[in-house]
Amino acid sequence: MKKIKNILALSFTLLSINLPASALEVGPGDFSFVQNDNVNLRLSPATNKRPITQLSKGTGFIVLERAGDWLYGDVFRSGPPGEVLKGWVHKKLLGIDFPKNANVPTTAAFEEFFSYIKTENQTSLAQTGVSRYLKVSNWGDGIVAVTVHRNWMDDDYHNKKMAFKRLTDTWKILDGNTMDEQLFLLSPSGLVLMQQ
Repeated sequence: MKKIKNILALSFTLLSINLPASALEVGPGDFSFVQNDNVNLRLSPATNKRPITQLSKGTGFIVLERAGDWLYGDVFRSGPPGEVLKGWVHKKLLGIDFPKNANVPTTAAFEEFFSYIKTENQTSLAQTGVSRYLKVSNWGDGIVAVTVHRNWMDDDYHNKKMAFKRLTDTWKILDGNTMDEQLFLLSPSGLVLMQQ
């Protein structure tokens, strides 16, 4: 009986360790994304209060505080420089994963960055026989995510750090070198490995 209890306890521990990123609760300090279209941003944490505006699917939201099931924060790059839109969103409408099928218009800067990643992959393929990056995603508002190949994970930490710096420097230059650019480096399973 004791052996069965130990096996069940170990199984539960392993299950709780391997929760997918989307199952994690969003909280203060997290960079999250609006998961649906036409999500109300409210002045107060209640559905009976008039919304300030509606947010589209994929909008970035920086969580500052929590009150029950409501999250208060900044809407990422919501207006002209220096103007920040703040408000409350229900927690079930936010997630740490960028939502599938979010409508993000492409930009000339992103197209150039995509070409840069393709060139990096070709160089890596010619030198080592393997490419480094699986895909590049435009999350909008100056945010991009680069998903790495599994072989990138095995590289020396110094090499990974230097490669990440090259990526972030390139993205900042292409997007105009403002304060708003962000680059996320993701594992093949979608976990954030590095961010700048």
